[in-house]
Amino acid sequence: MENIINDKDVVFMDEKGYVHRIDIANIVGTGAQGAVYRGENKNILIKINQTKEENYLGKKIDKIKSLNLPKNLNFTLPIAKLNIPNKNYEGYIMRMMEDMKPISYLMKNSFKNIEECYNYYNQETGGLRRRLEILKKIAYNLYYLHSRGIVYGDISSNNIFISMDSKYTEVWFIDCDNIDYSYDIDYTIGTDGFCSPEIRKVLAPYNIGKQTNTIENDIYAFANLAFNVLFLANPFRGSILLEDNEDDSDDWWDDESDDEKKFDLGEVSWVGENDESNKPIYGLAINMDKMISPELKNLFNETLGYIGRNNPKQRPSLRIWYEEINNLLNNLVDSDDINSYYFSDIENKDYLIFEINYQGYKKNKRIIRKKEEVIEIKYCDLGIGKYSEKEKTYLKFSSKYNKNYIVNNSLKEIIVEQNHKLDGQEQIKIKSEDRKQVIKFEELVINIVEEKLKIKIIGEVK
Repeated sequence: MENIINDKDVVFMDEKGYVHRIDIANIVGTGAQGAVYRGENKNILIKINQTKEENYLGKKIDKIKSLNLPKNLNFTLPIAKLNIPNKNYEGYIMRMMEDMKPISYLMKNSFKNIEECYNYYNQETGGLRRRLEILKKIAYNLYYLHSRGIVYGDISSNNIFISMDSKYTEVWFIDCDNIDYSYDIDYTIGTDGFCSPEIRKVLAPYNIGKQTNTIENDIYAFANLAFNVLFLANPFRGSILLEDNEDDSDDWWDDESDDEKKFDLGEVSWVGENDESNKPIYGLAINMDKMISPELKNLFNETLGYIGRNNPKQRPSLRIWYEEINNLLNNLVDSDDINSYYFSDIENKDYLIFEINYQGYKKNKRIIRKKEEVIEIKYCDLGIGKYSEKEKTYLKFSSKYNKNYIVNNSLKEIIVEQNHKLDGQEQIKIKSEDRKQVIKFEELVINIVEEKLKIKIIGEVK
């Protein structure tokens, strides 16, 4: 970029005639393909690429527009091409909220002591719950792309932005010009430390074989990113780094380049793989089993473990990741110091448990909610609904002026069974978009016949 961004006043005009001045002191990110800068207008990002072929980027932008992605997805898509006099470069502009920073802000991994680490994790950056909420939104957006056979391409800590304020969990993807249908992908890109072994080996310096980017690589890169965000550590760099070189039979560690090759090509176990030679010792990875559910840990293993590293098609989809992250969020209990704890370690009478029982093959689950004036249960919490419904509220439990109401926001009738009669009834039918009063929420059983599930409400966490 030195040949074009070489002074303090760089101005470009886009194809619509609008002028954009680059703030060269505010570079958002760089990569093998180019660089992204903030514009003088802080809500504008400007990407400059080195030209591969005539109008290469322009063709990609036209293709992305043809995908007709919904506006509610959080992808900063190109909105106008730049007219750059130097034909060795091309670029485009995209919109972006101002108060955002790269997700790498949540991945600091060097601390003076454990107290500093916990202060950074909980007080400065929002703790476990915020991280899971952010990862859930990332998975949700990628889940949509993948459900339509679309590949994102290069998931990394520089391509995903989050709210600067730790009270919020907004997520936006930038550098989206590689989004395309999987059958049309003609490129191979990836970021060290995130991309899958089958992609990494194709890139320099290995240049082994041919492999274009895939949905499966997106999944692998997401798992890598999620581990770094949750545990402030690389999932593959554990106690194996402390190996000494006394054993001459294991001399591959003597060559630093060969050392990295083992990691890049997936020849090292991840730290949760029960490999005695590579245990979790860095960041908060040592607390993995106390921080996440066995089900979520299993997804890491299915993606980053031996099978996932060597059989891309066996990696669990982003839909499954989204659901398990949401399940974990539903089983966290928060303390006054912003820490969040997995429910199995906590007893607390200020919470309600919603036990979800399914007819058929689905595994039963729990949802924990703090007793508040309004409690919402979404489609995703119940494990039902189409993609567009997942984040919508299905049931609402309202307590006000010593009266308790159940609000049915769904399109289906529900049946509430209660031990305490109200108006002489033990059963209450609540139609779609209606509400009914109950004496209390504890010990209620809600039957959603069309979804083949029942919800039993218990009064405290045990």
